[in-house]
Amino acid sequence: ASDSSAAETTTAAPGAGAPEATAQQPDSQKVSLVVVDFQVGGGSSGELAERVSAAIARTHKFRLLERSRIEDVLREHDLTRQGLTDPAYAVKAGKMIGADFLLFGKLTERGANTVENQIPHTQHVERRTIAQVGGRFRVVDTRSGEIVASREISVSRSSESMGPGGYESGSRGDLLAGLDDAFAERLAQELVGQVYPIKVASVSGSQIVLNRGEGGGLRPGQRIEIISLGKAIVDPDTGDVLDHSESRIATARVDAVRARVSEATVEGTAAVEVGMIARPLSGGARSAAATVAADPAEDQRREENKPKW
Repeated sequence: ASDSSAAETTTAAPGAGAPEATAQQPDSQKVSLVVVDFQVGGGSSGELAERVSAAIARTHKFRLLERSRIEDVLREHDLTRQGLTDPAYAVKAGKMIGADFLLFGKLTERGANTVENQIPHTQHVERRTIAQVGGRFRVVDTRSGEIVASREISVSRSSESMGPGGYESGSRGDLLAGLDDAFAERLAQELVGQVYPIKVASVSGSQIVLNRGEGGGLRPGQRIEIISLGKAIVDPDTGDVLDHSESRIATARVDAVRARVSEATVEGTAAVEVGMIARPLSGGARSAAATVAADPAEDQRREENKPKW
């Protein structure tokens, strides 16, 4: 089976709405977050919200609150779940729950499609099944009512098989079974990438350590760019920080990904400093606000996985 994913985003500047969080930061100092049940069709899914909560917990960047608090507060104060989508309402509910952030999500697609190609002079067919799960999320800062992160996510997997025409194995269910977890993991990566960009945590000569480990979207051999953020770009009407000017300081290659950090080697002799942003390299330039770069290998995988018929 093969994997592919795509995401587009519009979000606040790096680190918007959240203090610095490090691998050693006590839970009491981390911002608190609770995941609201995901909207699925005309109802909701607590199971998917639990998967997302578990994936976010593994990033060690947030203090996750028990989701049961939501139901307790709604029931105690005679509030409705639908009202939580209103930012002003979310501020009120968030304060009562004790959460700094509320994460809202909606599943927009989940299914599988099979394409068959008859093999000449036989009763067998080549069968290719593609499964896909997609959705979107946004995070509201309950202290201000601002949306501090927002993104659409799509993950897919495919499999190929050969067999008698009219017969189909359980490949659809098998593919979909793992996609909910893949969706949750990708969502957690995107969330952390927007609220907490990957940063240089330590420097020793040409060796650097990044504050992102397993499940953080980095892999050995991946090339990254090291960015120094400069002057803030401020909206003259509202005074909001829209972005930051930036300068590429160096490039580096990821050597190893450990549980909570990654190690990389700087290419060249540029001076890299602790606190600089690290961003996976992609084909085009990206603004400082778009902190999660696409995996360049994914385009090639998608091209290779296209049906040959």
